[in-house]
Amino acid sequence: MLAGARMQIGMRNPYEVLGLPRTATEAEIKKAFRRIAKDNHPDRTGNDKAASDRFREASNAYELLNDPAKRTAFDRGEIGADGQPANPFAGGFRQEYARGGDSGFRGDFGGGGFGGRDAGFDFARGADDLFADLFGSRSPLGGGGGASGSGFRTQPRGADVACRILVSFIDAARLSDADLARRIRDDGIDILVDLKGFTRDGRLGVLARRPAPIQVTWLGFPGTCGADFVDYIIGDPVVTPLADQAVFSERIAQMPWSYQPNDRQRPLGEPLPRARCGLPAQAFVFCSFNASFKILPPVFERWCRLLRAVPGSVLWLLESNPQAMANLAREAAARGVDPARIVFAPFVPPEQHLPRLMAADLFLDTSPYNAHTTASDALWVGLPVVTCQGETFAARVAASLLRAAGCEELVTHRLDDYEALALALVRDPARLTALRMRLAGSRMTLPLFDSTGFSRDLEALYARMAERHRMGLAPAPLPAGR
Repeated sequence: MLAGARMQIGMRNPYEVLGLPRTATEAEIKKAFRRIAKDNHPDRTGNDKAASDRFREASNAYELLNDPAKRTAFDRGEIGADGQPANPFAGGFRQEYARGGDSGFRGDFGGGGFGGRDAGFDFARGADDLFADLFGSRSPLGGGGGASGSGFRTQPRGADVACRILVSFIDAARLSDADLARRIRDDGIDILVDLKGFTRDGRLGVLARRPAPIQVTWLGFPGTCGADFVDYIIGDPVVTPLADQAVFSERIAQMPWSYQPNDRQRPLGEPLPRARCGLPAQAFVFCSFNASFKILPPVFERWCRLLRAVPGSVLWLLESNPQAMANLAREAAARGVDPARIVFAPFVPPEQHLPRLMAADLFLDTSPYNAHTTASDALWVGLPVVTCQGETFAARVAASLLRAAGCEELVTHRLDDYEALALALVRDPARLTALRMRLAGSRMTLPLFDSTGFSRDLEALYARMAERHRMGLAPAPLPAGR
């Protein structure tokens, strides 16, 4: 999927324009404006366009912040930097370009981008999560995908949302890369966002034709595209630390918490009894709903050691192809674990998966390819996740999610420590219960599930990209919160 945006270039956060914190006093606001105005006033700078733009931007920021009513409304998120009613997509997302197989939006935003099948079902969740939380209904662009290239016919409830947010929606499935690039260029798109990278149905060939002045990769592919035609990669301080800039061809643009969007309106449902999940009622249940290709020998060895150390415990995995399940059973037996202690869960839709997740006691992450969507699902239902943070984007996703969920103590950096932490939690039921209660009790206030805040942070990041371009500056790393 490709998303195109036309931005209201120059509408930066007024506090950022004046170089002030949100706690700035009226006197500090006036002083900051006078300083910028003095240095950039057209009477002094003549035909210097950059200075003229800075003066205009500072004037707009001062006008908003010097009005107590407008400032209060802005601080509450009721209006934007332009003084208009807040809408994370206002003046922003003008076009959406979809490309998929049987559904233009199936899997475009899910599970690390590889078809969105980590937990055994397709997700079209990224944009859909934001629509659901911001506007009270699912996006017409997703909601689990449909049989058509567009979700409009399968998501009628969202049609009114689409009319308010999108000027137009283009199903690009039948357009060649050249034709799609031409259409994007003709539409005057300022920021083109690729959501697939090197995954199935990706359209990097469109970006290679440079149809937009700013081109971005985000969400679907956990790594660099290695291409000089992609300007930015959207990450966060954990998955894309600025210290790793040298190994990315794109410039790193950081979200303040996690790069992954989530929906805080997803219903949890009622917890399923263990008997209905094929699980023993009294056993300690380790689980890992990652795709089988992520389960490598070093991690599986630790899992088997945990099973041996915790009598009667079971390991709950996602059902995969028969060969993979047979291999896992064989390897468990070779490590002294009865294969019957490995329970395989069938593929189910999200509304059935979330209630069954609550039957587990502890989620064990994979390494060096972490859980992505499956980890955030676990945290949403209050299930603690233990991870081993690695060196790559894909190996740091769970750590990113845990940081945004306030559970950084569940992040380790060596597999031995990962095993030890998991065992310590098993042996300290009070600690594990406290973790579960903390996750459940703070669910609605955690940054990880703040869909509204996420959309505003993402739009602010796009605005920073646009501002650099407008000023004639080359793409540069954009640290979180600056």
